[in-house]
Formats: sequence, structure tokens, C-alpha cells
Amino acid sequence: MVPSKVKVTGKVWYDANGNGRMDENETLPNIKISFNVTSAPDKNAENETIYTNSTGYYTISLSPAKYSVEAKYTIKRGNQSKTYSYHGTLEIRIGEVTRTYDIKLRKE
Repeated sequence: MVPSKVKVTGKVWYDANGNGRMDENETLPNIKISFNVTSAPDKNAENETIYTNSTGYYTISLSPAKYSVEAKYTIKRGNQSKTYSYHGTLEIRIGEVTRTYDIKLRKE
């Protein structure tokens, strides 16, 4: 029996004003999110990549497993650039149906 995939939804954002919470217009569109399997109960889990939509939200279906999650955003202005990133872990358990996983980027 193959475990059901879990619907994972969330948003990618950066705390532009430094107040510690997500405010309007702080979500980021078109951000690449990588979910890389680090351990799994079976061979059904695979590495997955998705991009946030135009409003900074994403939805993906993942098999039960432990994933290393990475996202990165670079702003270029003239000759300078600023990079914001996220590195974390997400564990999807057998029997879960949905999961919310928001990603807060931090300046490198």
C-alpha cells in the first residue's frame, strides 16, 4: 500500500519592515522552492521543485518523508545585489492530509 501524498500550502515572504510578522505586500512571487528528500519510509518520495505564484503562495503534493527545504531570492540594483534565503526541514508524516508551511527568507 502506497501512503497518500500530502497537500502542502504556504507562502514565501521577507520581513521588509522588520516588525517580525508578515504584512501586506511582503510575500514574494516567482520564488523557487526545493524540497529534497533526506529520509523516507519507502521509495515513493522524490525531490520536488515549485515556484510561488504571482502573490507569493504555493501548493505542492508531497509523499511522506523528511525534506530539506531551500529557497533563495536575489535583488540586483546596479552593481550591488542582496540575497535572501531559507534553509529548513519539513517532515511529512503518513496519515497527514494537509500541511501549511510558510517560508520566511532572511538576509544572507
